Amino acid sequence: MTEQDDIKTSGSANREQPLQVAIQREVIHISGYSPEVLEKFESIIDGSARELFDNMLEESRCRRAIERDALDANILVRSRKLDESRKKTSGIIISNIIGQFLGFIVCMTCIGAAVYLGIVSPEYWKVPVAITAIPTATVIWALRGRWQKDKNHKNNGNETNNETP
Repeated sequence: MTEQDDIKTSGSANREQPLQVAIQREVIHISGYSPEVLEKFESIIDGSARELFDNMLEESRCRRAIERDALDANILVRSRKLDESRKKTSGIIISNIIGQFLGFIVCMTCIGAAVYLGIVSPEYWKVPVAITAIPTATVIWALRGRWQKDKNHKNNGNETNNETP
């Protein structure tokens, strides 16, 4: 078979079956000097190969120490951020508790004042109704917002669960 016959045969094979080519790549990274270079240095100056090798080891140790210090600094920064976020979270929780407590006191005060005014002067019934309407509307608004938030959270959870098989 000649070279042209090989080309014709491979060309006809390409029509029937796609040509597959496998490419392999190998990357070798040598940190430092190769043994050949070290031998040349040693032939010029006795002991120079050992000094170069020791220098490479020292640089490697120094690089690892710098990387270790960088990792330690990163861990320290992250732990500080975590502590700050914990402080903010606990501050928000305390603020919410204080707000709920003060809101409860305001509601009870309004209801107590409405009951007192209703007993003392029943002819002015509109005043106690107005006084009780404010905290009642506030409580309804807060509960409605809470229910809406829970409903949205539940819907988002269902959408996420429905999407995953």
